[in-house]
Amino acid sequence: MSKIQLLIALMFAAAANANAQAPILTATSNPLPGERFQLFSTDTFSVGPIGAGLVWNFDTLAHYATDTFVIAPCAATAYCADFPGAVLASYNVATPDGVSYFTPSSAGVSFNGSYNTVPLTYTNPEEILRYPLTYNDFYADSFKSVFTSAGYTYYRRGAITVKADAYGTLNLPYGSFPNALRLKTTEIFGDSTSTGGSPYIWQYNSIAYTWYVPGYHMELLSITRMYRNSILTNLSTYYTIQAPVGLPPVCTSDGPTQLYPNPATNECIVRNPAGFEAGSYMTVIGIDGREVARYDLQGASVTVSVAQLMPGLYQCRINRIGRETQVIKLVVAR
Repeated sequence: MSKIQLLIALMFAAAANANAQAPILTATSNPLPGERFQLFSTDTFSVGPIGAGLVWNFDTLAHYATDTFVIAPCAATAYCADFPGAVLASYNVATPDGVSYFTPSSAGVSFNGSYNTVPLTYTNPEEILRYPLTYNDFYADSFKSVFTSAGYTYYRRGAITVKADAYGTLNLPYGSFPNALRLKTTEIFGDSTSTGGSPYIWQYNSIAYTWYVPGYHMELLSITRMYRNSILTNLSTYYTIQAPVGLPPVCTSDGPTQLYPNPATNECIVRNPAGFEAGSYMTVIGIDGREVARYDLQGASVTVSVAQLMPGLYQCRINRIGRETQVIKLVVAR
């Protein structure tokens, strides 16, 4: 092989390695106060093999329930004082009394505990993410808690291990993500207490697979199996929809436009009490930042079809002559 042929071969190899570079999770993946995420519960599925450059085809994954989770400042919740050091909290809008507390930083995300009728405070927080994190990285952490429930004091001791075991393209019902990193998380912990001098011990272990994409502030897909004393007690599977990356923030206008129903199934109504000026229109932007639909707006309300859109989260930009652009989030769900 000549020097020129060798140089060309090395250039092609370098290009191939660049294209196949594994994604790296950093603090850009940390959640922010005020964010909302939709969780779509699904049927169980096979996680597939470990490795590099994989393709996960979950674009036909059906869902049967939807929940909305809110990220809030710790101080904005009723139980923040029970979780020293916690910065943020998250809860399901449908069950706001159950709150999880955590601390994001440049080094990762730590879990401080949760409140569900009683505070379960981690005196040694659990490191659920560590940055930077990329393919084949591995770490372990321990955690512990002392909490009281129904008049009994419980002691929790446990350990978590996290391995980034695969990366590739993740295809979900609402979009494709070519730089997804899969994490395998294993938790082993025990809760113990004493009643009348007799000890009681419950042993738990769980295995979770979660898919992350750099820049997105929550896992995009997850499946978790939880066992208590070797018996399967919980199986959780879901994918999430979150705000598109890199799109402009929501703007306000002096004549706010309404969009309903939201979530929408086949059609929705775009309404402005003052009426739309001639030349007004709405563009619909997908999660990848591309325009997927455009509608002319006239009169006080317009019914538009969304039947052609895949289920997922979109941003609708209301463009009115001489007015500030208004952006409304739209969820298409079927």
